[in-house]
Amino acid sequence: MTNNAPPRLPKDPGQKKLYVAAGSALAVLIVAALGVIFVLPAGFQPNNSPVTANNPAATETAGAKHTATAAPDQSARRERTDAEAEVEQHRITAEMLLSDVLRKQTALESDGIKIWGAEQLTTSYSEALDILATANTSFDEARYTEAAAEFRKVLTILDTLDASKDERYGRAMADGNGALAIDNAESAVPAFTIALALRPNDPSAAAGQARAQSLPDVLKSMEQGRRLEISGDLDGAYQAFKSAVVLDPTYRPAQEEARRTGQLVADRDYMKFISEAIQAIDGRKFSSAAKALSAAQKIRPETHELAELSERLRDERQAAQIGGLSLSARQSAAEENWEKAAAHYKRILSMEPTVAVALNGLRRAERMIRLHRQIAVYLDDPDRLSSNGPLEHARQVLRAATASKNKGPRLARESARLGDLVAAASRPRTVILKSDGETAVTIYRVSHFGSFTEKRLELRPGKYTAVGSRPGFRDVRIAFRVSGTGEPTTLVVQCTERI
Repeated sequence: MTNNAPPRLPKDPGQKKLYVAAGSALAVLIVAALGVIFVLPAGFQPNNSPVTANNPAATETAGAKHTATAAPDQSARRERTDAEAEVEQHRITAEMLLSDVLRKQTALESDGIKIWGAEQLTTSYSEALDILATANTSFDEARYTEAAAEFRKVLTILDTLDASKDERYGRAMADGNGALAIDNAESAVPAFTIALALRPNDPSAAAGQARAQSLPDVLKSMEQGRRLEISGDLDGAYQAFKSAVVLDPTYRPAQEEARRTGQLVADRDYMKFISEAIQAIDGRKFSSAAKALSAAQKIRPETHELAELSERLRDERQAAQIGGLSLSARQSAAEENWEKAAAHYKRILSMEPTVAVALNGLRRAERMIRLHRQIAVYLDDPDRLSSNGPLEHARQVLRAATASKNKGPRLARESARLGDLVAAASRPRTVILKSDGETAVTIYRVSHFGSFTEKRLELRPGKYTAVGSRPGFRDVRIAFRVSGTGEPTTLVVQCTERI
């Protein structure tokens, strides 16, 4: 019997589907051909002796032959038809199972079975493909019963693989994490690839794969850090270990090495800044010392060393400031700039209220400021000395200036000028008053003189006011000044404007 089965199906699912469709169409054609061969002859058997009305003998002979052979032929044809129908039924069953296999295979391949199904657990995807290839061969050779059984095995294996996803995910994650634990990137990457193929959106698998992919660079940075530390480049080693931490923040060796070398760098820098601060304080470079202490404080905010050095810096700096201000105050005092000297002493006392030098200096400066101000009152307005009270006070001020231990050129000049003014104010000067004999004349703070034509007086230098009055006439008021030098002062006082 000729083999009319469809050609062998390839392993590719898309091509298999096309071949299955073509096979189905071919099977239909074969069934139709068998019908033509075995069914149509039963009704249209050929006869070399046509039956006609003119040949009754032939008709009888033909009828007899047909009666003798019809029964065996029909029985054989029925047997062949039943066998072929059974074969066809097996083929259809195999095709249906193959269709189920293709649907299941397509779904699992879209789920990544080629990646995660490669490992042999209870079974593997390659085992399913091998049995599928055998089933295709059986189908091609029209061994449909065997093909159907093999297709069923493939379905069972695919179902088993589908059911093993969770187990395979767990094994892949365990293998990946185990490989990471021993720094084996070559094993970790495929393990996490399998885990992601099983669960594409799983954050743990994604994180594991990222760590596995970065592990070679992490190990490279770690090795670089160790070499740099051995060579004495502690800063470079610290930076290398920090780079490893950036690549994989969860890599514990990198964390530990970065922390260790970072602490070594901090210890070294702290001691360096402490040493710089001590040297700067000893050299009275207080700004540099403060900068070094600030840098050290950023590394170790609270240490006994820092507290002691900070206090020393504060004391040394204040002592230096007090010394500088004391020097400036003494210089100002020597220049008889007592206001500036007093300001310097006040700044010293604002920092340290018990500094004796500043206390004594401030008292002396304030005493001299008062003395100069008192002298200035009379130097600026000598006419005040015309009164007995101010003149006596000026004499006291002059005595104090003369007795001062801080007498410098400025005080000497001012004392000399004041002495001249006091001497001049103490010597009366001649004042000649003239009038008309009818005007009564009065000089304030001196005396009432009445009317006269001429009178001579002795008045101390200064400012005076003379007033004249006469019945029926408007009063006159004349301010005049008696000079301490020069000719006698002449003053005319008379009322001339009638009322």
